[in-house]
Amino acid sequence: MVGSHASIGRESGQAGNRAAISVTGVVRGQPGRLFKLMIDYCMDANQLQDRTKTFAHRCVKLAVSLPKGVLTRHIQNQAIRSSTSVAANYRAACLAHSKAAFASKISIVIEEVDETAFWIEFLVEEGILSREKCEKLLSEAKELTAIFIASRKTSQNNNQ
Repeated sequence: MVGSHASIGRESGQAGNRAAISVTGVVRGQPGRLFKLMIDYCMDANQLQDRTKTFAHRCVKLAVSLPKGVLTRHIQNQAIRSSTSVAANYRAACLAHSKAAFASKISIVIEEVDETAFWIEFLVEEGILSREKCEKLLSEAKELTAIFIASRKTSQNNNQ
């Protein structure tokens, strides 16, 4: 996402972790094309840990299925590293000892999920994989990015 904005808001009258996340921005590689993504979720930290781990597993499976070659070996290593880092750093964020430590770890998670999306997009742009084969993973990467950007923003707003 280029020039994106994420916000999170609690629904009035709702208990627990129910929230609506709204993300607006410019689609990467397509200047002028705006998107708006709304996510309504009811998820606790354990469910999000499972979701990030599932994302990592799916990315690893995609990476190991790539054809052999110098470029694909590099992308394979990078995609495995960045996608597994999403899950590992989110787990670490859940154990953070302060709001600042949480925000720092969530920032790493955001960078890593965005990097994973980059490598998947690169595979498509190089003609190694079809866009259709990668759509669900790219969609999940966007949703996770939105969730974590909103989470970081909320954490920062609560620090003020």
